[in-house]
Amino acid sequence: MIENRRDQAWFALMLRAGLRVGEVASLRREDVLSPAQADQPARLRVCCSIDDWIYILKPDIIEILVKEVLPKLGTDGFYELS
Repeated sequence: MIENRRDQAWFALMLRAGLRVGEVASLRREDVLSPAQADQPARLRVCCSIDDWIYILKPDIIEILVKEVLPKLGTDGFYELS
């Protein structure tokens, strides 16, 4: 059982959205391309070494991203591991 909230959020993004550790670790606020709407799911841009990927996120994943991951991003865009 994962008890740390940050680790829960990371694992949820990796498991449910298919993101890799490095992709979650390099997320920035501006990577959320569009907020979820009633008729359109949220989109997340993930930068890779070759190309950028666009992920369509379900509402539960957006909630995790907004509540647990984005607030922990530092001003430099890197995830604060404290």
